[in-house]
Amino acid sequence: MFNIFLACAIMNRMPTKKVIFAPDEYYHVFNRGTLKSEIFLDDRDRIRFLFLILHLQAGITLQNIFRQISYFVQHRMFNIDEEDIKKSLGKRQVELAAFSLMSNHFHLVVKELVDGGVSKYLQKMLNAYTKYFNTKYKKSGHLFQGPFRAVHIGE
Repeated sequence: MFNIFLACAIMNRMPTKKVIFAPDEYYHVFNRGTLKSEIFLDDRDRIRFLFLILHLQAGITLQNIFRQISYFVQHRMFNIDEEDIKKSLGKRQVELAAFSLMSNHFHLVVKELVDGGVSKYLQKMLNAYTKYFNTKYKKSGHLFQGPFRAVHIGE
């Protein structure tokens, strides 16, 4: 297994070329708000992002996210049926190993489980969150500063 502190230390080595993802390998992926602006303005934003990073690992379409966020605010847990969790775990494209959410950026450590899994996961997650954020705050355009960045975590 890897050390999360190693992943954070790797952040100082910004990638200069496109990372080629491979199954069963770990990657530190991160991005920040355009012009270093905040991407989480309240707790509901953080909860929404948390829900997306947890439940989009399987790449399935989610319904009634608002209901899940409201449930989490009241009970500090998501109300996901155990059968749905098992089904999602069997269809994961990536495995989330660690995460950190800051006010203007995020860090994830993910393991790619299938070819193209990391890219599909990040694309779906960042698009979904950007659409939510822009709708909620009546904005348009880019939320994140370019494409996500990734660094391969070697042993």
